[in-house]
Amino acid sequence: MVYVSRWKLISFFLLVCFSTLLLLPNFVAKDQWPSWLFYRPIALGLDLRGGVDLSLEADFNSFFSDQYTQIANNLRKQIREKKWSYTRITATAEDVNFILPTGVSQTQVSEVLSQIDPALVVAFSSEAAGQTKERMKATISFHPRAVITLKKKTLDRSIEVIRRRIDTQGTLDPYIQTQGDNRIIIQVPGFHDPQMVKNLLGKTAKLTFQWVWNKESEGQKVTLKDKENRDYPLENEALLTGEDVTGAKAGYHTNAQTGAQEAGVFLEFGSKGARYFSDLTRKGAASFEKGDPRYIAIVLDQTVLSAPLIKHQINDGHAVITGETSIEKAQELAALVRSGSLPAPLNILEEKVVGPGLGEDSIRYGTWATLWAVLGVCVFMILSYSFFGLLSVIGVVFNLLFLMAALSALGATLTLPGIAGIALTIGMAVDANVLINERIKEELRLGRKVITAVHSGYRRAMNSIVDSNLTTLIGTALLYGFGAGPVRGLAITMALGIVISMFTALSLTHNLANFWLQKYPRKTLPL
Repeated sequence: MVYVSRWKLISFFLLVCFSTLLLLPNFVAKDQWPSWLFYRPIALGLDLRGGVDLSLEADFNSFFSDQYTQIANNLRKQIREKKWSYTRITATAEDVNFILPTGVSQTQVSEVLSQIDPALVVAFSSEAAGQTKERMKATISFHPRAVITLKKKTLDRSIEVIRRRIDTQGTLDPYIQTQGDNRIIIQVPGFHDPQMVKNLLGKTAKLTFQWVWNKESEGQKVTLKDKENRDYPLENEALLTGEDVTGAKAGYHTNAQTGAQEAGVFLEFGSKGARYFSDLTRKGAASFEKGDPRYIAIVLDQTVLSAPLIKHQINDGHAVITGETSIEKAQELAALVRSGSLPAPLNILEEKVVGPGLGEDSIRYGTWATLWAVLGVCVFMILSYSFFGLLSVIGVVFNLLFLMAALSALGATLTLPGIAGIALTIGMAVDANVLINERIKEELRLGRKVITAVHSGYRRAMNSIVDSNLTTLIGTALLYGFGAGPVRGLAITMALGIVISMFTALSLTHNLANFWLQKYPRKTLPL
């Protein structure tokens, strides 16, 4: 006697209802969907929806040049604090070189460098200083392992900044991934303005606050220009950076000289940055009272935005960037400051724009290909296995329903290879049913009763089905691990399809067959 638990049937029914609910957002507009119910349609990839595809390369020469320049500045500061005699210090993109001061040992230099950055290594060598004298030269660089770590952290940080710049509202869902050890791939489906993306990514947005050079200045002097090409001699050391800024918004402020309303960016410092800024403005106010006015230059990507005179101490942790020509420019600058600075400049290597028409054609052809695949499989199975072929067709339909519902629930991105993966899933689902039906036919030839033949057919086919699908799952896992973009979309679709096809073949169709035999007992099967 075959018995199918009522709870199994109820569970299958609830699963179908839940899957249908997950799939509905793909056919209903968001404004028509209940606000209290989750809304997560399947996202379409770049090849289906169209959009912008960029390949970027991180400029690590500039990155390490900045790193070694900062190390050189810190080293000069340490030398001044220790009152060592002045020595020549030069920074390149590969290392920092300096001549040891007279009376300073190699051990003392190593101790200073360990305080600046433990990842630094130093090599000492002697060089001629005249005909009879020699002086000791130190070459400072990062340890090779530290270089690898810094590059990885730089790419990871760049991806975070890029995502914040492009997807300010959290609605575009860009695909951003590293490629190799120095490249970043960006795909923005549904976005067709590559120039805007390039404008957002073309700026490093490195924000610094630096003293304008005066008679009391020490250290290295650097000359930068403002937007009107005027020169500003500055102290090279950054007093504050964009890392100290916690908020930035565009707005209007009153020009102290003209009284006119001008566009600007209002900055808010964090607790640490507010303390530093308060200390800097206190020093500037004290100099102003002595008749020696000091200016702080606000610099973005080596361009001076403004250089206000410090007259009073500022304790509230706020500052204003002036000089913007329009509120739109101020909003763009505020967005750059909020997203943070790119740790390394990014060079655009390749740019592609996929039109929405191509995506629509891909969807249409892919949908028709999948439907024809389903129809062909259905006809073949029904002609070959009669009623049990019909059960297989029902399993394929449920397989598609569950697969699309799973893609919606996971928020997966469907690509053209993903559609191909769905078509392959149909074939794999039918393979499992063919194995089961052939096993049942073998059992019937051996003279088994109908109920026993069905049970043995499913049981004996299960090992073969599980083994073959597990090996395919391993392949899809490798595709996902080593692939990128559309290849990963194919891997996700196939992996979900494999798991779901095993469920529909081994559980759903089995219980449907048992339910049919329970309602309509038979001595023979239409196979």
